[in-house]
Amino acid sequence: MRLSDYKKVLEGNFILLLTSNSKEKSAINAIINNIYKVTIDEDNRGAYFGMIGNAFVLHLSGESGTINNFSIINVCKAFISNAINPNPALIILSGICWGDPNNTKLGMTIVSDELITANQQTITNAGSIPKTRTFKSLFSIDDDCFSDNDNVIVGKTCSAELLIKDADFRAKLLALIPDCLGGEMEGFALIPALRDCNWLMVKTISDFADDDTYSRDEQLKFCERLASDIEYIIPRLITSLELPFNIESDEAVLIQDIISGPSIEFNINNFDYREMNTVLNDSYGKVILRKLSNYIDGEVFKDEFMYDMADLILELVQNEFRHNNAVKIIVKFDTKSISFDSGTDFYDISSIEGYNGGAIAWRNVLDKFITSGDIEYLYKSDRLEFKLKSFVDKINVIKSRCKVTLDPSKSGYSRFRPALDFDKTCTSVYYDMRGEIMSSRAIGIFEQIEKIVKNDIMVYLSVRDQNQKEKYMKLLSEYEGMIKFIN
Repeated sequence: MRLSDYKKVLEGNFILLLTSNSKEKSAINAIINNIYKVTIDEDNRGAYFGMIGNAFVLHLSGESGTINNFSIINVCKAFISNAINPNPALIILSGICWGDPNNTKLGMTIVSDELITANQQTITNAGSIPKTRTFKSLFSIDDDCFSDNDNVIVGKTCSAELLIKDADFRAKLLALIPDCLGGEMEGFALIPALRDCNWLMVKTISDFADDDTYSRDEQLKFCERLASDIEYIIPRLITSLELPFNIESDEAVLIQDIISGPSIEFNINNFDYREMNTVLNDSYGKVILRKLSNYIDGEVFKDEFMYDMADLILELVQNEFRHNNAVKIIVKFDTKSISFDSGTDFYDISSIEGYNGGAIAWRNVLDKFITSGDIEYLYKSDRLEFKLKSFVDKINVIKSRCKVTLDPSKSGYSRFRPALDFDKTCTSVYYDMRGEIMSSRAIGIFEQIEKIVKNDIMVYLSVRDQNQKEKYMKLLSEYEGMIKFIN
C-alpha cells in the first residue's frame, strides 16, 4: 500500500506518530489495530498504518540523532515537506524521557503542547549556561484533559542533544526552567520545523537524568507503558480537541477494508461505554457491510443478508463487551464462514431471549438463514462460527462448471488482450488470478472481465494475498459490486 495513493481521503485525516528506536517502535506497533506496512518515498526504519481508537494512524520510525537520513527528525521533515504525501491532522513525537524527581514519578507520561529547547550554550566565567527558547503548539491541551488517569500529566518538556546522567547538571537546568517536567533529545531539532503544524510531545519518564535511575535494560518496560498510555491518550485528544476524523466515507471504508484484511478486531480500549453503540453502528458498521457485500450474489444471499448479519455481528460484539467482560474480539470473514474469536469464553447467543437488540438480531438470522440450512451455527466456549453452507456449495459449483479459461493466442499485438472463454449459460464465473505476476497482463485480463460484468455476469476472483487484492481492487473499483474476491 503506497500511502500517497490515498492522499485525497487521508489529507488532514490521520495522526502521525513518531518513534526513534526499535524498542519504542515495537511497543507502539503492538497497540495499532489492523496494522499494515505501507510504502513512502522517504528513508525510514518502518512505516506502519492502522487505527487507534476512531482514527487512522501512521507510525513512522527512525533513529535518534540529527544528521543521518534515518534520524526520525529528518524522516518527519522529509515526509511533511513532500507534496505527494497527505498532511496529518496531528503530529505526536513519542518516546521516553527523563523526569524531574520532585514533580514526577518513573513511568509517568508527559503530554506537552509547549517545548523549551536548551541545545545552545552560552559560555561565561561561571561555566556554560543553556540558552532557552520556547515553542508552543497550535493546539492547547487543558490541564484536566486526562484527569481520570493519574499516570498522564500535562506540562512543559525541555529538549537538548544531551544524554544527561548527572543530578547536578539536571538541577542547574531545572533551575533555569522550574516549570519543566522533564526532558528529551529529539524535539529541539524537530519542533521548530513544525510551526505551521499541530504537534504534541508524548514522552514516558524512564529515569531522572542521574546515574542511579538511568538503565538501558529498563527502557523496554517504559516503552510499553508509553504505548499503553498513548492508547488511552489518543481517543481523549480526539474528543477534547474536537478533531473531525472521517473514517466513514466510501474511500475511508475502502482503506479500512484493505488494512484489516480478512478480519476486524474490536478492542474495549478503543471504546467509551457511553458512545459504544454509536461507534459500532456508524464506524464499524460500514466496514462490516463492505466485507459482507462479498457474499452477496443475488441468489443465495441478497442485500438483506448483509444487513441482518451485520446487525447480529455488532450486537454480539456489544453484548460481549458490556455483559461478558470481553477485552478483544476478532471477527474473521472467509469464503466458508464468519467466525468470532476472543481471549474469554463467549456467551452462546442461541440461548438469548427477550426483545433486546441482540435477541432480535439473532432471531432474524435464525429464521431467515439458519432454519433454511443456508447457514450453520456452531458454538464452542472460545469460538463462534457461522458456516455459509449454501454459499460455499455455490462457489464450488462455479469453480467446477463456470471456470474462465484464457486463450492468449487471440491477444492483440500491441497490448495483451486475451480472449476469456467460459460457459455462456453461467450467470456467475470464476477466474484464478494467483498465477498472474505482470501488471500489464492483469490489466489486459481485466479489460475482458469488464466486458463480462457489463453482461450482468458476476465474477469471482482468487488472489494470492492481501497485496494482490489491494492492487486489483483499485483497478476494478468501478465494478466492485459485481467482482468478488475469494480463495
